[in-house]
Amino acid sequence: DPTVTVAQEFPDTKFVHISGYKTAPNLSTVFGAMEEARYLSGLVAGKMTKTNKLGFVAAFPIPEVIRGINAFTQGAREANPNAEVSVVWTNTWFGPPQEKEAADALLAQGVDVIAQHQDTTEPQKAAADAGGYSVGYDSDMGKFVGDTVLTSPVWNWGPKYTEIAQSVLDGTFKSESYYGHLKDGIVDLAPYSAKVPADVVKMVDARKQEIKDGKFEVFCGPLKSADGKEVLAAGKCLNLDEKLNMDFFIEGVKGELAASKQLEKPLVGEPAPAGMTGGAAAAPAKEKAKVAFVYVAPIGDMGWTWAQDQGRLAVEKALGDKVETAYIENVPEGPEAERVIRDFAQKGYDLIFTTSFGFMDPTVTVAQEFPDTKFVHISGYKTAPNLSTVFGAMEEARYLSGLVAGKMTKTNKLGFVAAFPIPEVI
Repeated sequence: DPTVTVAQEFPDTKFVHISGYKTAPNLSTVFGAMEEARYLSGLVAGKMTKTNKLGFVAAFPIPEVIRGINAFTQGAREANPNAEVSVVWTNTWFGPPQEKEAADALLAQGVDVIAQHQDTTEPQKAAADAGGYSVGYDSDMGKFVGDTVLTSPVWNWGPKYTEIAQSVLDGTFKSESYYGHLKDGIVDLAPYSAKVPADVVKMVDARKQEIKDGKFEVFCGPLKSADGKEVLAAGKCLNLDEKLNMDFFIEGVKGELAASKQLEKPLVGEPAPAGMTGGAAAAPAKEKAKVAFVYVAPIGDMGWTWAQDQGRLAVEKALGDKVETAYIENVPEGPEAERVIRDFAQKGYDLIFTTSFGFMDPTVTVAQEFPDTKFVHISGYKTAPNLSTVFGAMEEARYLSGLVAGKMTKTNKLGFVAAFPIPEVI
């Protein structure tokens, strides 16, 4: 949506959005059939598992990720009909601690091959540390982790990017909705680990060539959903629109199309005191409350988000097993924040802390939609019956630190590195 907005403002500038579906005369979309490479990696994983238990560490339950899980599962079960794929959601694209925790949870269940749709190598590292195998994503993760990474579905953006840039140079740019395939080179399978037997390599390479030649398609019937219902009859294949809107798991996948409870940490103690709702009548006491925290940066930033997460940890220490907590890092301010906040509300969280000034309007919007959910926004000024704001007189501590700085300078020149010219910073 931000790209669409700016493209309208600058009609002479060309824009390319990756993975979306909205176009304009000066705006193209580009993506690729990663399900083809996911399927091939599933063939490898199905052949390499000893326990018939495969794990998938997944970011968000959106069609792109669901499609990849299903394609991986289709390949795994073609190679090994006894294979099952267990899914854990992290609700973050880039969240190293959550990714490792999810992988560890799967490995503890007897999974011996970990696949993933994440943006770090943490699941691969966890598998290697546990003596298992893994399948990477995005790049050849074997280069970073070692030969326990069997292969990786990878992106190759360079040729398409070059083609588009050349069209701008030539004055021939035309808006398009591009969806490339293995045969086009935008998606591929990374080199195999030396641990993958030659007969498996030969089998997967043969299927890869069939896909390139148009002799084989991923997602053709008969196809059943995870609950055993037929979703595609024999002889039929999903079209592109159906793939792009996939919202079900196929047979062989174990997991819910919602955030995993495995990543929510239990807390201990008494319920939070009443009076947080900006004047609304106190709700009846709950035996157990679910509390979520939305962060704009990683908790390891040793700054604002780190300090916010120390507050979450204080809740864990102070309260009892009557409370559960969850958090999500690296949430951009704007539409993405609104989606994340709404997702927590839809999942039944009782109290949601949103911890960046730019989360204010998204918090207000979602609070209006969910009047029975309590919200606390840090640093803002808009309230509602179910929405409080919390902040502190940081100017007092700033003043004291200024006393120190004034005494310590030798040049009488002090500097201040500042974020935005808003009243809080000023």
